[in-house]
Amino acid sequence: RLAALRCSDFPLSFFKQKRLPDFLHLGAVKSVFYLWCNGSYVGYSEDSKLPAEFELTRYLKKGNNHLTIKVYRYSDASYLECQDFWRISGIERDVYLFATEPVWLQDFFVRARLENEYKDGLLEIDASIKSYLSGEPGFVLEAELKNANGKSIWSGPTISSAAGRI
Repeated sequence: RLAALRCSDFPLSFFKQKRLPDFLHLGAVKSVFYLWCNGSYVGYSEDSKLPAEFELTRYLKKGNNHLTIKVYRYSDASYLECQDFWRISGIERDVYLFATEPVWLQDFFVRARLENEYKDGLLEIDASIKSYLSGEPGFVLEAELKNANGKSIWSGPTISSAAGRI
């Protein structure tokens, strides 16, 4: 199957008067797909029930843009993925374009667990920071834990670092 999407003119507010990193989010595409933007190959994804995101900054232009998605019904993982799903292929969830600030929290994972016979709590934060600024300037990451009433009960140390995973 071949799906072609034509994106209209982007308003200036989308670009915020300056060029920001632009991404295409595909909520779920079954089973495997290839993506092109304005005739240039962008990428490939094979995880049917997981979102896929592609950076389109270098491919997009002001004005009309053309996205092409070529979806294949079967892949080398089809049997494993389809134990309890219908074998229907295509775009299954939301598709949208978004822009970020030049430095942004790309991903994070927070795990809370109990220790010392359930007397103490441990909060682990794994964060991935992405920077599109030249020279890789540092950033500051702050963490705060609030109770059910919104009152701050813990504030972590401020972490200063270059972009990457902390």
